[in-house]
Amino acid sequence: MITHQGGATVRCEIAKHANRLTKLMRDLPDDEKVAELGVITLAHSVCAAVEGDAKPNNPQLLRSLDIVDILKTVLETIKRPHRRPRIMIEHALELLTFSTLHTADAYKAYPSAINFLVAGMRSKDWVTRCSCLGALLRLYRLEAEDDVRQFDPLGFMSAIQRGLPPHLNDILMDYGPTKSELFLTLTCTSQFQKAMMACLQTHDLYALGLEQASLILKTEFSIADGYFEVEDLSGGRRRETSSMGLPFTMWTDSLPHAAKAVRSKRKPEEQDFADILDIKYHIIKQRIPDAVALAKKGLQRNPEQAYFQYAITLSADNVNGLRAAKKGLKCKLITPFVKYQMMQRAVEHAGDMGIKMLQDLPDAGEKKWEEGIAFLMSAMDDAKTYVDEAPPDNRHMKNVGYWYLLLSILTLKELSPDLRELEVNDHLLMNGWLLLKAPSQYNLKKLKIADEFSEFIGIRPPKTILRLAQQAAVKHYSQAVAEFSHIFTILDAKVKTSDLPPFDHGKLEDDLSAWLEEMHMEDGTLEERMRCQASEDVRKVDFENFELYRCSWCGNPSVVLRKCKFLSFGSSVMPGYGG
Repeated sequence: MITHQGGATVRCEIAKHANRLTKLMRDLPDDEKVAELGVITLAHSVCAAVEGDAKPNNPQLLRSLDIVDILKTVLETIKRPHRRPRIMIEHALELLTFSTLHTADAYKAYPSAINFLVAGMRSKDWVTRCSCLGALLRLYRLEAEDDVRQFDPLGFMSAIQRGLPPHLNDILMDYGPTKSELFLTLTCTSQFQKAMMACLQTHDLYALGLEQASLILKTEFSIADGYFEVEDLSGGRRRETSSMGLPFTMWTDSLPHAAKAVRSKRKPEEQDFADILDIKYHIIKQRIPDAVALAKKGLQRNPEQAYFQYAITLSADNVNGLRAAKKGLKCKLITPFVKYQMMQRAVEHAGDMGIKMLQDLPDAGEKKWEEGIAFLMSAMDDAKTYVDEAPPDNRHMKNVGYWYLLLSILTLKELSPDLRELEVNDHLLMNGWLLLKAPSQYNLKKLKIADEFSEFIGIRPPKTILRLAQQAAVKHYSQAVAEFSHIFTILDAKVKTSDLPPFDHGKLEDDLSAWLEEMHMEDGTLEERMRCQASEDVRKVDFENFELYRCSWCGNPSVVLRKCKFLSFGSSVMPGYGG
């Protein structure tokens, strides 16, 4: 009762006795009351002991606890038959999903704890699913590596000269070699260098700007951070950088000068190009707020220019980023490169928001559950489209693939213990690339291929949070189902769900902008006004109601759907480069 009613300080005091509680529970395994009160007390008190973001709030207390013993005792207790198992399972779930961040070593030392989280991703309760996925992601947060943002042109050119391995070459030939990222990077690099040499001779910054803007819309690594060199004849072989009479020395610094030259011509049809040059420059210099501000001004002049929306997606704000991605994907002025850049941002923003809504708002009204699910389904569908259509050597293929595999485990209606739905037999492959249109079009073999393309150009796939969580989910899934599926069957006994809605890529034109426009948010966080008291049944997903949140024609998830309007068919780069 004290841990139920008391604050963090009281709970931490009781947490000091956690190891004595676990001993009592082991010594009296058949005592129902000891088991029930032991699990509840440990959940309340240990959760207070592990609180903290960058570091635990009570490090000394946390070091004194035998977390492995606590996890093992709690999980072994809930595995045994009990008269009232549900309350114990709920508190075990609270303990294990809340404590992963600062106790990762204990989970790795006791893999059954990870099995529990992975098995929970298949619960019938959406909050349980997302809580377990969120806990799995936090498990690797402190050890994870940052995503690689650098590009080594020398390594890239060396790899091209060595040539692609035959099976990777076959994959690009099947996809269309001129549409591949390797080809576009190589050709755009060559065109950029030619443009710089031409500018050196003519000093025509206007012509340079038009060529640069065209290249920026084709590939991410379009503007090389090179420079002109001259030999010091008096000093022998020493070489120095020189502006050669131009208003810049480093080639990246040519962008604002070229933008000024384009803008000075006052041609309405070329004003977008000037803004694109300045936005790219801000992105290179990692001045994202400046890039976003300029993009918003550009949209006032031309709302059909997708690159402006893409710049806004680079904002850390999930709400504005997702809104811009969804609007940008429907712009008329869009290139394949910009399309897939925005699509991968839409996956990340929608996935983050869906998990957050279902994990952080346990008392929200019923509609909020369906809204969270709509975000996850949106992320799932965009991820599926991306991995089906984007170049197989696209550098974001890995990250989108991690999302797709995790969301597949989270949302697929049927999933075998051996994950056969995520595998594919070799006879279903043509030259290594999956061409079969199947329910699960992305699979583990495709992810391996994405890794091989990355390694080919000399970039070891970084151990990001998503990568580590995806690998853990795949590694533990079979054992997790065998060990804990019966536990979640007990927990889900009162959950009523209908079948998951089918994915229809042709009809699902995700447009979350109407929903997002209605959300009054600050810095992407949900307002307190969204919280309200909910009954137990609020946590269950009623997909009949869920379908009301999607247009019957296009499938758009939205709270305030109006009449649907989509009725027709129709060289070296510095860290921080994007767009």
